[in-house]
Amino acid sequence: MIKELMVLAAEEVQTNVLNGGGATAVSDNGKEIFDILGIILNVMTVGVVIAGIAGILMVAIRYTSAGANEQQVAIAKRRILEIVIGLAIWAVFYMALRWLIPGFGL
Repeated sequence: MIKELMVLAAEEVQTNVLNGGGATAVSDNGKEIFDILGIILNVMTVGVVIAGIAGILMVAIRYTSAGANEQQVAIAKRRILEIVIGLAIWAVFYMALRWLIPGFGL
């Protein structure tokens, strides 16, 4: 499939050059790849958000059940911070992909 896409892209570039036009970065055939990639990344984003919410809920239960045990409270606070940092990293990754991939997330 990749070889076929490369051949189609080369033919399109050759046709554009012969017709006096410039080469395009993404052909109509390449748009399908970006659509599939967008769907995969959107599903992964939903999974990351669900995992983050579940993690925060589990840590919140641990935090409230820790009582006077300062070690358990410290562990719970550290885990919450780690989850929030992970979600922030995913958000930056997602925004970078929206910027790099044409039409992603639309």
